[in-house]
Amino acid sequence: FTPNGTGYNMHPHHNFIIMAFVLSGALTHINTIGKVDELRKDDYYVFSAGSGGKHSELNIGEEDLHVIYVWILPDHLLTPPSYLRSRFDRKAGSNRITSLVGKEKDALPIGQNFKVSRLLSEADREHVWQVSSGNGLYAFVLEGEADIADHRLGRRDSIGLESEERVKITARAADTDLLLVETAL
Repeated sequence: FTPNGTGYNMHPHHNFIIMAFVLSGALTHINTIGKVDELRKDDYYVFSAGSGGKHSELNIGEEDLHVIYVWILPDHLLTPPSYLRSRFDRKAGSNRITSLVGKEKDALPIGQNFKVSRLLSEADREHVWQVSSGNGLYAFVLEGEADIADHRLGRRDSIGLESEERVKITARAADTDLLLVETAL
């Protein structure tokens, strides 16, 4: 949560990959590789600071900003900085797991064993996540309620799973919205 008129001024990073997923409001992202961008609900970006980059994250809009950040260490150090952005299509992504970041088609590429997906589901729909060998899954409920691996989770609850090959996800409320992160253990 970032109230309007606040944010993070220009600051440096090295060898981090930073992802932001905007849930509501408007995020102004400015970085030293020449990108100035405004992201709104369902927009997201991947900023790889690599050999060195600076960025600022500001809410200069009228409404409060709600954004989820995911930070990871890259597999390769000192790569050139990069910035990519995309948008989650709610209509096309309804009732299915949609890859946002990773090696899958139409996902923002990250070049390592890591992926972020989103699931927007109607109530009483069952979905199955196939976990890659040697990976774990972190699930975060953005909105709604879901049963994940026999655990009932509500809004803003999360669960980390390891040693699972198939994870059953059942939406228990209308418009259940999940962020799913799979990474090597």
